[in-house]
Amino acid sequence: MARARVADDGCWRLELEPLAASAEPAELRISAEPAAVNGSVTIQNVLVGEVWVCSGQSNMEWILRDTENAVVEIAGADYPEIRRFKVPHLSEFEEQDDCPGSWAVCSPETAASFTAVGYYFAKGIRRSKDIPVGLISSNWGGTPVESWSSLPALRAHADWADFEKRIAAVQETLADPENGDDVRESAAFAQTQEAWDVLADSEQAFARVGFDDSAWDTMLVPQLWEKVGLEVDGVVWFRTTIELPADWAGEDAVLNLGPVDDYDNTFWNGTRIGGVGPDTANSWQVPRQYTIAGELIKPGRNLLAVRVFNVMGAGGICGTPEGLALCRASGGAGLNLAGDWRYQVHLRRPLGEPLNMGWLPGGLYNAMIHPLISYGIRGVIWYQGESNADRALQYQTLFADMIRDWRSAWGQGDFPFYFVQLANFNEPQTEPGSGNFAELREAQTMALALPETGMAVIVDIGEAADIHPQNKRDVGERLAVIARNQIYGEPELVYSGPLYESQQAVNGRLQLKFTHAGTGITTAEIHSEGKYTVREPGKIAPSGFALGKPDGSWVWAQARIVGLDTIELWHDEVPAPSDVRYGWHDNPVCNVYNREGLPAVPFRTR
Repeated sequence: MARARVADDGCWRLELEPLAASAEPAELRISAEPAAVNGSVTIQNVLVGEVWVCSGQSNMEWILRDTENAVVEIAGADYPEIRRFKVPHLSEFEEQDDCPGSWAVCSPETAASFTAVGYYFAKGIRRSKDIPVGLISSNWGGTPVESWSSLPALRAHADWADFEKRIAAVQETLADPENGDDVRESAAFAQTQEAWDVLADSEQAFARVGFDDSAWDTMLVPQLWEKVGLEVDGVVWFRTTIELPADWAGEDAVLNLGPVDDYDNTFWNGTRIGGVGPDTANSWQVPRQYTIAGELIKPGRNLLAVRVFNVMGAGGICGTPEGLALCRASGGAGLNLAGDWRYQVHLRRPLGEPLNMGWLPGGLYNAMIHPLISYGIRGVIWYQGESNADRALQYQTLFADMIRDWRSAWGQGDFPFYFVQLANFNEPQTEPGSGNFAELREAQTMALALPETGMAVIVDIGEAADIHPQNKRDVGERLAVIARNQIYGEPELVYSGPLYESQQAVNGRLQLKFTHAGTGITTAEIHSEGKYTVREPGKIAPSGFALGKPDGSWVWAQARIVGLDTIELWHDEVPAPSDVRYGWHDNPVCNVYNREGLPAVPFRTR
């Protein structure tokens, strides 16, 4: 039991003595004295464990449902000791003390919407430590690091003048008497699931069976509506009728709608059967599949209505014709739904890019991090950087400053802060070169100079054509290995791939020495994106190293492994090699690992 006194402003703070970790559900009772004042509140099913903040942009936000092997993983996700609190997308000019949200217990019914990286991280921890794990999922796709930094931290940065101008521009836009309200409304749509789920009164009839849509225009579906000249950012309703045989009646069905750009609310015979909104990362790419309960299926004419909200650019139900279908849940041939649908524009917002509050410097810290700092945490896992890839030099200081700032705000000392280095992306490298992602990875590596930090390298599991790799299992597990080594009692566990330490010239060749070689440096056979097999040393030569020539150009090095922690490089055109790069590209072809299966950290000496 603990007591606290309520301040004059009605706020109070209470700190409990440390409690032993326990997966046994307990009650937390909060009562006022005297009891007649406000009575008491009891919170049920409380566990005692370790809480981690999962933050960053879309690759941290990416949900389990949209990852590799999702169906099997979700079906077996019965882990009541893993919990998740989802912070909604919010951005503010001032620091907030609270935010909406609720805890969800991990189960096959809930796991699909968990942050995939956080989910696999929690599973990895529980393999080592039998403790409950709470995940606070506070992330927003496409956001830069300065949005997650506090304003005091940004004011101390050399580029504060630029950040200040950006803040002022947002304030000016919102204050505009002519379109400020429209901009604010579209920003609200993009930020809150609650706003998206509530249909305006004027729209309720559009989903109903008896509504007369004969005056509406027709459009061939699926396709992006801009292809037929519909220049609309906002809400467009679609309706179509479907004739079903009598033997379909009362049987569950599955609607495959395909991807919708950007969000949808979908109705069958007037009842909402599903929808995807702003809380789903990259919603425009997510195929919609909704189950229709048997009691909604009628013989003869049935109505399908879809409310599509397009934030910017092209919009619509935009999959393939063969992918737009209605099938019986029990199987068998389905009905193709491609064809002419009725449509009507309901809400237009100003064309062009909407106000992106997620990019407001300090905005996400104010609304999505500051409300959390009274909550005791074990540490942070972070996956972000793609949106700063063109400003790697600036990131070197912004990222480190943000880590120090968060630690200062929480007042818990140097809590663990583990982050993910950017995955390989874009066309694979064929010649020595450079790239924005390479430079951003270097900035991330530099943050390892801060105490209690760790970096998961995933330059081997990315996808050339997709900035969101589907393999999130390795990401979460590599983060978990760091935590298991650093704080969960497994000091013998190798938690990093080989990391460049030093070099020396030996008989016209360059020998590189690495830390974190584990039981020895080796190489891997790369089968395809995200698929690799570590081989015994000497079976495959190291690749991905480039040597600087006297004229300033670069050439691929020949390489071999020397001992447990050294790689030797040479090339006939570089008689006295000194400058070296490894994995130095957006999507490098490189294959050095330790025998524990962790990839080497990309680096450059010049």
